[in-house]
Amino acid sequence: MGERIQREVRSWSFPQITGIRGRGLLLGIALDPQQFVSVEGKTPAQQLVYALMANGLITVPAGPSTVRLLPPLNVSEAEIDESLSILRETISRL
Repeated sequence: MGERIQREVRSWSFPQITGIRGRGLLLGIALDPQQFVSVEGKTPAQQLVYALMANGLITVPAGPSTVRLLPPLNVSEAEIDESLSILRETISRL
C-alpha cells in the first residue's frame, strides 16, 4: 500500500510537492515553501494540514515543509483511494 501511495503522489505534477519519501505506510510528502502564500505563524506543512483537516483527512506536519501520512496498517484500498482524492483535490486548490 505504501508503494501504491508513493507511485500515485509521484505521478501528480503539482509544484507544491517536491517529493515523497518513507518506508511502508510511514510516508512524508515534501513541500516547496515558495509555492505557498506566507501566512503569519504557519509553516507550509501546517497550512496544508489544516486544509486537509477541513476536507476530512487528518495528517500531521513533520517539520516546516513536510506532511506526514501514517494510515493504519489495516487500511483498505478504498480508504487509500479516498485519502489520495482528498489530498489531490486539496493541493490543487492551494
